Amino acid sequence: MIQRFLLSAATVFLLTISVAPVAQAAPLQQVTATPFQTMAGCPAVLLTLPSWYRGLEGAGACNPKITKLTDLWIIVLNIVEMLIHLTTYAAAVYTMLGGFQYLTANGEPNKISGAKETITHALTGLIISVVAIAAINFIVNAAF
Repeated sequence: MIQRFLLSAATVFLLTISVAPVAQAAPLQQVTATPFQTMAGCPAVLLTLPSWYRGLEGAGACNPKITKLTDLWIIVLNIVEMLIHLTTYAAAVYTMLGGFQYLTANGEPNKISGAKETITHALTGLIISVVAIAAINFIVNAAF
């Protein structure tokens, strides 16, 4: 029991140390609006999630205007990419969960095989979601 607690505490400590430099990162730079960038005064990304209005032209800061049909498709692709990014985060969490299950299996074959299966499924989902994000970025950059 004490070993599990120490292992959990060490894991939380290492995760905290690895995330700490991200919290002190420099603020986002503001650039002109082009596909998959930001408009003046608007944040470009939040947790790698693109803004729903990314790639649209607007009169003012964070005030996009939809003027043509392709603007609607840009919004749809941005929302789909947001959902795929969330799927990527879920796959990473399930990978860690499978690793925790593997560590706490205590040599039981059923638990070990279940943990390996969880890790395999999570990594498969992670690969699929990363490929999907790359495909969406390729489509938007090529078409719009």
